[in-house]
Amino acid sequence: MLETDFSAPRAAVWDLITMPGNRPRWQGSDSVVENTIKGRRGAGTQNHCMHGKDAVIEDILDWRPFDHITLTTLLPAPAAPKILMSYAFAEREDGGTHFEVRLAKPKPKGLPFYEHVWPNVQSKFTAEFEIFRALLAEQANAAVDEPPLPISRERFLTQPVHAR
Repeated sequence: MLETDFSAPRAAVWDLITMPGNRPRWQGSDSVVENTIKGRRGAGTQNHCMHGKDAVIEDILDWRPFDHITLTTLLPAPAAPKILMSYAFAEREDGGTHFEVRLAKPKPKGLPFYEHVWPNVQSKFTAEFEIFRALLAEQANAAVDEPPLPISRERFLTQPVHAR
């Protein structure tokens, strides 16, 4: 399991991680092709994260907005088994988010592959956590406050309404 904390609320972290248009910004993919069920992202959706001519294929198994996502990932490598994993989002008392990446224990047949790729996966997620922080800070700083309402001159309170 890998885990980290973000100062942003769960909804912001969820959107950053799950929206296909955001993925190339933090994942280093060229693009994400999303195949949804009846036009809705959720359980049954399949993502193809394109890295050049290679695709990492994700099948969404469980989708609970702002809580967790469970998926399988198939890396574009010979004899790669599907990796079962979850992203979990928990609200912290200060309004931030505790985020966990949970990987299921591989089946014996897939254990050698998992042991071979785990150091790379771990370092990739650790780097992505820092990218998440930067993107979340960028989003927070980009928030635009609404302009203040003009001071009322009370003209609508004193002028009669004329019917036409």
